[in-house]
Amino acid sequence: MDGDFYVERFSTVKDIPDACFHQRMTLRGTVVSVSDGDTFRLRHMPLWRGVGTYPTKKPTEHTLQIRLAGVDTPEMPHFGKECQPYAKEAKAWLVHELKGAVVTVTLLRRDQYGRAVCMVTYSKSWWAVKKNVSEELLRVGLAKVYRLAGAEYGGLLDTFNILEAHAKKAKLNIWSQ
Repeated sequence: MDGDFYVERFSTVKDIPDACFHQRMTLRGTVVSVSDGDTFRLRHMPLWRGVGTYPTKKPTEHTLQIRLAGVDTPEMPHFGKECQPYAKEAKAWLVHELKGAVVTVTLLRRDQYGRAVCMVTYSKSWWAVKKNVSEELLRVGLAKVYRLAGAEYGGLLDTFNILEAHAKKAKLNIWSQ
């Protein structure tokens, strides 16, 4: 069942059964907002039920908060902390690549903040090859491999380490200082 699509519409991460994470289910949806370089909100679109209508509520009540697996981008300002270098660039990159796009997310686990940690793929057009968002952020030097407890890599840790090393060697973005 690994990678199967789920047909029930989930309004929030809390609605997703634990079994979906254990089976690494795949969901499809539209990116409606970007919080920072590694977190966004997704409106889940089940494969067989179409788009449907959505109540006019706060986005937190009808979207899934997605945390990209395996990477960490610089932090935007929050809780009195200043914006880290390249945080705005990482967020702008994610907005440019994903806002309004239909993406595929593979559920890996829930994090301590209730977000769904996912491997995310996207394509700029129906005929283009799908890209892994975490890989692309590492490739352009706007993310580091996330190496803290609970990290999820979806079997791509070696690839992530290679991409990070190449960006570091080329002194791209966060590695330019």
